[in-house]
Amino acid sequence: MVTLQGEVKYPGQYAITKGKETLTDLIAKAGGLTEDAYIAGGRIKRAEDNIGYIAIDFKKAMRGNKDHNLILAGGDVIRIDNQIDVIKVHLKGTNAEEFYTKEMLVASTLSAPYFKGKRAGYYVRNFTGGYDKDAKISKTYVQYKSGRIVKTTHLGLFRVPPKVKLGSEIMISLKPVKKKKDKDKDKKERVKDDSSVKDTVMELMALLISAFTVATLANTL
Repeated sequence: MVTLQGEVKYPGQYAITKGKETLTDLIAKAGGLTEDAYIAGGRIKRAEDNIGYIAIDFKKAMRGNKDHNLILAGGDVIRIDNQIDVIKVHLKGTNAEEFYTKEMLVASTLSAPYFKGKRAGYYVRNFTGGYDKDAKISKTYVQYKSGRIVKTTHLGLFRVPPKVKLGSEIMISLKPVKKKKDKDKDKKERVKDDSSVKDTVMELMALLISAFTVATLANTL
């Protein structure tokens, strides 16, 4: 038996022929999708061997892509939610506390309206006051409704935040916290570097003065 939940015409438990029935076979058996179904947010959890959630693209599965149109196993739970026109931003690593009351920040996430085609940085800047000083911007992630997580892409000197889809959640990693010993070490290294620069400058000045003196003497002879 498998369980089909959410936006299909006849959700419930269904018997399957082991090793033969696929995801799309099951959805067809349940009468198909409802008008409110958000197929891109579908997810499947497999009990067999404690596999857990399987990250597949339900849209591709519905088009018959064999890599995503999984053959079902007994105990599978498939859920297809309705379309959600909001996304969530996890507030860790943002300046949200400067703009919202404590009551609004209790959940540690903020819901925002979805704008088609916008990337993670857009939502962080426009709804949470931007990244705070502890945020590691290059480690911005987006988790899609299906469970798939997409990270920021690095193109040389440029960072491209991941695209946001309906029902996504945006997460930001923080910079590693340096221990006191590391901070003291960095401070000593900076002092050492400054001293090296000063010594180099003094040596250059001494050379220039010597060269100027020799040139002056040569002109007077």
